Order: sequence, then C-alpha cells, then structure tokens
Amino acid sequence: MESAEDTRTRIIEAALVQVSLGGLNGLSLSGLAEAAGMSKSGLYAHFGSREGLELALVQAIVDRFRRDVWAAHEDEEPGEERLRGIVADWMKWVGGSALPGGCPITPVAAELDDSPGPARDLLVVAEKRWVKQIAREFAALRGSVRIAAADEQAAFELHNAIVGYGYFARFLGDADAAARFEVVFERLVAGAVGP
Repeated sequence: MESAEDTRTRIIEAALVQVSLGGLNGLSLSGLAEAAGMSKSGLYAHFGSREGLELALVQAIVDRFRRDVWAAHEDEEPGEERLRGIVADWMKWVGGSALPGGCPITPVAAELDDSPGPARDLLVVAEKRWVKQIAREFAALRGSVRIAAADEQAAFELHNAIVGYGYFARFLGDADAAARFEVVFERLVAGAVGP
C-alpha cells in the first residue's frame, strides 16, 4: 500500500508536468486528480487547499532546480569550470530536460508577480539566493570571495540571457538561440576573467 508521502509525491510529480506546460493558472485539479488516480477531494486531503498545493509545487520546483542545476556542482572548486558546468545544466533545465514544458520558474514567477502570499515569497527568496550564487561564481572568476557590483551585474545579465534563451529557443523556435546565448556567456566570462 502506498504511503501518504508517496501519494503526495506522485501528485506533485503529475502537477509539475502540468505546471511546466501551462503554468499555475493552467493547473487543472480535475486533470491532476485523474492523472494521480484519485478524486479532487483526495487532492485536497493532501494539501488542504489550492494555495497549499501551489506552495508545495513551488517548493518542488525550487527543489528540482537545485537538484538538476546546482547539486552536481556544489562541491566543485569555484571557478570557470564550475560556472561552465552550472550553465550547461541550467540550459538543459530551461530546454526541457527535467519537465516537458521546460523551466517552470519564469511562467510561475510571472503568474505570482502580483499575487502576494507564501508561494510568491518562497520563489522570490529562492531566486534571490540563486542570483547571489551566480554572482559568487563571477567573483570566483576574479579570484575573490567577495561579490562586487560587476559580479552582480554579470549575474543579472547571465540570468536574463538564460531566460531569453528559453524564450527564443522554445517559444520562437529560434534554431540559433543556443549559439546566441553562448556569445553572451563567453563575453561575460571574458569580462570577469579580464585580459
């Protein structure tokens, strides 16, 4: 017999697929209940409310991103090789290696932008931590452990370039999106390392 935790995990996995394809607003509780092989009231028994489900989904997205993009590199020595590995895994994540609709963070962030609450707060904290981690990576390229304004700028530009890559590659179907991203990334690395 499946435990309550296993059932909850199965529901979240099915919901993550839906959210990656249609965002939180596209999450159909009827469809999710059907995919999970249970009733809508059974879903609510695990999460208490739609808001509880959304909070659990945002946490699952953050956890999945951390696992797929950061965890493999966390114990590596800071520097260019680690940054390149992180970026390669980040591009795979955006491209859809983990979920069929690609990275769900950007659409979920857009949906939660004007919706204060725990799900939005959780995502904001996670994204700020991630951008700060990327700034640390750029600081390491300079041989420093202290983040400078230039590192924050590089992290800002890298984050936006990867989001842009996802938009151009997935939405616009631009076959050159990865190559265009690489130009931006190499420019950022060269700027951080210096002549």
